[in-house]
Formats: sequence, C-alpha cells, structure tokens
Amino acid sequence: MAGLSVFMLGLVLVFGDWAAPRAVRFNRADTLAENYVVYRNAVISYAESHPGASGQVALPDLSLPPGWRPLATLDNRIHNGEVTVWGDLPSASELPAERHSGWSLAVGVAEIKGGIEVGFSESEGTWFPIPFPVPVGALVSDVDVY
Repeated sequence: MAGLSVFMLGLVLVFGDWAAPRAVRFNRADTLAENYVVYRNAVISYAESHPGASGQVALPDLSLPPGWRPLATLDNRIHNGEVTVWGDLPSASELPAERHSGWSLAVGVAEIKGGIEVGFSESEGTWFPIPFPVPVGALVSDVDVY
C-alpha cells in the first residue's frame, strides 16, 4: 500500500498537473483563466480611466480585488488606446478565458503565422495581430478601449 502511494506521488511530481484527474486539470484551467480575466479587466479599466496612458501598468496601479494575486506570469502594454494583456498560461485556459471575459473581442494563444505574431480566437474563429512581442504560446488579449 505504501509503495502505491509513493508511486502516485512520483507521478504527480514528474507529470505535475497532467497526472491529476481530468476534472482537476480543467478546474485549474478555469481558475487560471478567471485570474487572467480579472487582471485583464483591471488593465482595461485603468486604460479607460487614464486616456492617453502608454506603456506597462504596474500591478499596484491596478484596481484588483482584495487578496487577488497573480497565479501565473502576467504582463500588459497600452499604446494608442489599445490594451494588450498576456499571461504564461496553458492553452487549456483559452476557452474558459473567452467564456469569462465579458468582452466579445479576441482572447487567444500567441503564435507566429507568416512571420507575424498573431493570436487565434476560438470563439470568434479569427486571427488577430498582436502589436507587442509576447511569448509564443502565451494566452493573449488585445482590446481597443478608445
């Protein structure tokens, strides 16, 4: 019995979340997606309330819920009223992020297509250009706010 427990612990350590049951993996994707959407919406709110803002918005400058903390590496850029937010999240987070986004605009996974960095929105079924370099494979949103 102890051998089985050690074996299972070893699987979790080697394979991480993917050794977890399917429901646990997708609950984690939902949690990461919701965390991302809260951050993204805070950046969008900042841009809307600070017309002309440009560059990266620091975490302390965002209106985030008490106790909120990033569950993954998240970053942002604002330029000419366009808000780009990205995070180092598994692609399984893309559809929950779109579902929870509250915005009909693009949420996708960054990739290179024809030498240009783009995201593909599953819900919209469209490609969208990414105006700033973001890590390929990152979950990314690009929203015009003004």
